[in-house]
Amino acid sequence: MTWGSIIKARLTFSQTLTDQQLNNILCFFTAVVGTRQLYLVDMEGNSCGNRKVENIYYKYIGTTENTERKGTIIYLITNPTIIGTDPSPLAFTNLFTAQGQLSISTLSAAQSQFSITYLSATYINSYSARQLTSLSEPAKVVPYF
Repeated sequence: MTWGSIIKARLTFSQTLTDQQLNNILCFFTAVVGTRQLYLVDMEGNSCGNRKVENIYYKYIGTTENTERKGTIIYLITNPTIIGTDPSPLAFTNLFTAQGQLSISTLSAAQSQFSITYLSATYINSYSARQLTSLSEPAKVVPYF
């Protein structure tokens, strides 16, 4: 099994999202790139289908600020079970213009397929899943403490 790349994009929202709206965004990206729910997650590990990460060991009783409702980062991970080349990374990058913004056709598809009218995004980079470094820069040694 060979791990390929991790692709990352920053999403911003024009309004504070509900859980369902965030789920719609994750499901939209999962559907249009043709991957499985397991391989497209947000920065908190949530995926399409309201698969929310729950921390059962720690419950904060104070007031929390969830900035993910105003913007998040999504990650597309190459599916290691596909024999040959996984087509989803190319489909993912094709959602963006050469300047790294979501294309008009992508925004139109988000609106027509999932009623998403509150989305903007910026393509960030691809990373090697094996080394977790940018494919465009050399690996760096980071001390572990």
